[in-house]
Amino acid sequence: MKINKKLEISLQQLIVEVVGILLLLAFLITFFVLYGNKGEIIYFTDSMYNLQISTIAKSAILVIPIICFIVFVIISFFQFYPAIWNLSKEDEKNKLQNNKILECIKLMISYTKLVFVIIFAYISLMSIQGKLLGKWFIPSAIIIAVLEIAFFIYRFIVLNKKLSADSLKDDNSNNDKLDK
Repeated sequence: MKINKKLEISLQQLIVEVVGILLLLAFLITFFVLYGNKGEIIYFTDSMYNLQISTIAKSAILVIPIICFIVFVIISFFQFYPAIWNLSKEDEKNKLQNNKILECIKLMISYTKLVFVIIFAYISLMSIQGKLLGKWFIPSAIIIAVLEIAFFIYRFIVLNKKLSADSLKDDNSNNDKLDK
């Protein structure tokens, strides 16, 4: 199913995509510069008491940025092929509605990728430096991800109400024309 033969990208989505790609590249470059300067074993220390807590092989930390990059590329691939998404069949009546929903979904995916890169970059950079994530990292990451998704759910609800109202107006005007 094709919603739109050429995928148009909004300015906001373009900015978020560029920021996400630049952040991913900066993260990977920084990670590999730090990675090259480390020994074979990374020591994790408690910054408060300056005690060694645990050790990990340097190669084990290499998995995190690789997974981040692969997931970013896969999400980007699916983002630009909306034919695989589960949207209703296209007809003239709901073509505009599907395109507006499609724009909102693409923007949500762009922001989700950006949040994903930020979270993985923080985990990787803290790990390569041998620092603990901190007790507020996981709750903060979950809250940020949930707020981002909740924001787009709210946008979907507002968009759906607006499109339903516009569709109702069109139906009423068509019925008035038929009555005459």
